[in-house]
Amino acid sequence: MVIVTFYTPEYEHYLSGWLASMGDRKTCAYARHSRGTWRDNVGHKPDVIVKALEEWKQPIFWLDVDAAIIGPCPLLDELPDLCDFAVYSQSVHALGTARGSPGGTKAKNAQLLSGSLFFNNTWGAILFAKRWRAREAGQYMSGQVVLGETFWYDRPPFLRTHMLPEEYCKIAKFDYKTGTGPDQIRHASASVEGGRAAAGVFTKEQRVQERRRRCGVMHG
Repeated sequence: MVIVTFYTPEYEHYLSGWLASMGDRKTCAYARHSRGTWRDNVGHKPDVIVKALEEWKQPIFWLDVDAAIIGPCPLLDELPDLCDFAVYSQSVHALGTARGSPGGTKAKNAQLLSGSLFFNNTWGAILFAKRWRAREAGQYMSGQVVLGETFWYDRPPFLRTHMLPEEYCKIAKFDYKTGTGPDQIRHASASVEGGRAAAGVFTKEQRVQERRRRCGVMHG
């Protein structure tokens, strides 16, 4: 398995901490140009995942560059035998059975979090990643909304899914050197502050433009 991420110049300062937390695990960090806003840069994610699957031809675990592994992760070694795709949802029933059966309308409203994701080296996982990439093109909705729409309405019917535990997706402010606790993987909170724009990365005007674009009020 390969642990994969990407970074733009705005997030490059997280890369050293990401790499340091990986221990002896195989990693690959892709550099990508900035598209100008946090939302536009998120659009790189499914494209990088497809590229990694095609290049490495083995299972990959996606981990955002502002995250770190801070504890034992035995589940990572088990996932290739469990499923094609694994994700954490804020609803414990969202993913239904191991075959990926939907949990109903209520489950479809549950957000799938995209900071930690597993994609197996299977046709189902690769096809799902490609469909996510296709839906992502030109979108201004949250990247996690697009991921959720792909999962609920456009995933291959044979896609085997698994729920990641919350401790593999914890979001909190932390220091790479002192982060401790029961969590196996922890994500920094930079991407969820200031209207999804990292503090100090975007100007006030850029943050206003981003909110307007996401609400569909930008004009040509």
